[in-house]
Amino acid sequence: MLLDQLHEVYGLDSLVVDRIENYFYVSDTAQHPKIDLATASLDDLVKIPYLNEKEALKLIAYRSKTKS
Repeated sequence: MLLDQLHEVYGLDSLVVDRIENYFYVSDTAQHPKIDLATASLDDLVKIPYLNEKEALKLIAYRSKTKS
């Protein structure tokens, strides 16, 4: 179970972890499509969580600069 990993977090009290486990369920069955960062379009890149348009544009510029 993925929540068991919370017991490994330094400084997180086991009582807190036990309470968290009573309120949350984490499913590891979610399927996320793989994206080839070397060829992904800007539209594809901005769909990645935590990657905004500015960062996606930097990635595209970097891969264009380093393309052989």
